[in-house]
Amino acid sequence: MIETILFYLVFLGIIYTILKVIKSNENSKTKIIIVFVLSILLVVVLFFSFVNSWKKGGPNREPRELYEDSGRVKIINIYNNTKKLIDVKINFKYTKDEIKKYKIENINLKKDTTFYVNKGNGGNFMLPIPYKNSIIKFPKSFSIQIKDSLGKTIKTYNKEEFFKNIEKSSCNNINDIESKEEGWTLIIN
Repeated sequence: MIETILFYLVFLGIIYTILKVIKSNENSKTKIIIVFVLSILLVVVLFFSFVNSWKKGGPNREPRELYEDSGRVKIINIYNNTKKLIDVKINFKYTKDEIKKYKIENINLKKDTTFYVNKGNGGNFMLPIPYKNSIIKFPKSFSIQIKDSLGKTIKTYNKEEFFKNIEKSSCNNINDIESKEEGWTLIIN
């Protein structure tokens, strides 16, 4: 705000000085030199004002923190360290009671996904939970089922087993891991 006021004061001061010089009784050569120098100063002030405004996101833009993460959601990364293709089925459905409890709106409630992960590769599952949300928890029915390419179940994880088997977290207890983390990595060996 102060920079904007300072800019307008300098801008008006330069314009006022240019007008005073033009109306003065100085000779034409002096007037041209003074107006030229003040015009260059005006261009420099406008340039720095533009750069400063651009760095701040412009006068009518939202702060960077608000729009930087919009549309982003929490993610589960699954890496396959086995020597074969795996079939990953993730059940992520909320019950009606959970929808009321967390006041969930506009969320894809039938979030069941199956995808394949080749050996040595990873796959991502985008959860229907906004990136910075620490209130909405995983549904009680959450599960991950890992099958081999022949359909034989290798491992099944419920919510508690999933959080015990993910890669290290900066949080200590399961509730913090579930609500404060923005992504989780599960490695299948």
